[in-house]
Amino acid sequence: MLDNFDDLDIPEEDEVADSGGNRSFIMVAGGIGALIVVALLMMAAYIFFFRPDPNAAQQAADETQAAQQATTDALNQSLTETADALAILPTMTNTPVPVIEEVAPAEDVVEEPTQDPRTATVQALLTQASMAQTQAVVSTLTPTPEGALPDTGFMDDFGAPGLAALGLVLILIIFMARRLRQANI
Repeated sequence: MLDNFDDLDIPEEDEVADSGGNRSFIMVAGGIGALIVVALLMMAAYIFFFRPDPNAAQQAADETQAAQQATTDALNQSLTETADALAILPTMTNTPVPVIEEVAPAEDVVEEPTQDPRTATVQALLTQASMAQTQAVVSTLTPTPEGALPDTGFMDDFGAPGLAALGLVLILIIFMARRLRQANI
């Protein structure tokens, strides 16, 4: 009795090929495979055509630093030239000094030495240069609002419309799969 398999209901190979279940599975698997291929092609297109240059931020920072250095060098050069020009000017040694006779000093007066106008000009220029360098250092250390958060992720690249479109595509896939299942029952 154990070797009698005539009473078992085993379908033949032709009957299995005629059933629609296998064909529906192949269609759904092919659709998902096609979706994956399209997604990979879109990612490759993004990488080759639309991806921003990762070195652009570093290049901009280098250019800004070079511009600030050039400004500082130009200011130092102009200060040096001004100081040299002031040193070359003739001094006022040949100017006659009027003599005033004191009659009787009422109180002790301490005379302050007169300051050379060239010295005052050089001091003013050095003060301005120092303030300019301080402002340059402060401006490089102060964070900017655009540099506060990184610009990465799906929402930064595609935004809410891209996310909504992706959600609609996935919902469409769900409805198509349910319809294919019900058509084969």
